[in-house]
Amino acid sequence: MKFIYAFIFLLVLSCNTVKKEYVCGDHSCIDKKEFNEYFSKNLSIEIKPQTKNKNKNVDLVKLNTDPEIVKKKRNSKKDEKITIKNEKEELKLEKIRLLEEQKIRDNEEKNKAGEEKIAKLKEKREKSIENKISNNREQVNKIVNMAPEKKKNTSQRYRKDYFC
Repeated sequence: MKFIYAFIFLLVLSCNTVKKEYVCGDHSCIDKKEFNEYFSKNLSIEIKPQTKNKNKNVDLVKLNTDPEIVKKKRNSKKDEKITIKNEKEELKLEKIRLLEEQKIRDNEEKNKAGEEKIAKLKEKREKSIENKISNNREQVNKIVNMAPEKKKNTSQRYRKDYFC
C-alpha cells in the first residue's frame, strides 16, 4: 500500500510543470529554436524561474493612512463616476442624434412622395389639355369639311357661262 501512495505522489509531482524562462546571454530566449541554438554554441543553460510571490501580509494601517494611496482610491472612484456620467450623456446625445436623423429621413421621404404626386398631377393636366386641344381641332376640322366651298363652284360656273 505504501508503494501505491509513493507512486501516486511521484506521478503528481512529475506532471506538475514549473514555468521556466530560459536566458540566452543577456536577454530571455524567444522560443525553443533560439534556446537550442544558444545551447549548442555555448553549452551552458540559464533558467530564470517565474515566481508568484505576492505579499500576503497587507498592512491595513499603511493602506488607510498613506496619503498617496488614499488619493488614488478617491480619484479612481471619482473617475469611475465621471466616466459613467459621460457615457450616459454620450448615449443620450447619440439617441437624440439618431432620432433627428430619422425625422430628417421621414421628411425627405414625404417630400419625395409629394413631388411624385405633383409630377403625376402635372402629367394628368397636360394629358387633359392635349385631349381638349385635339378634340377642338377635330371639331374645327369637321366644321371646315362640312362647309361647302362656294368659291370653287362659283368660279367654275362663271367660266362655263363665259366661254359657251
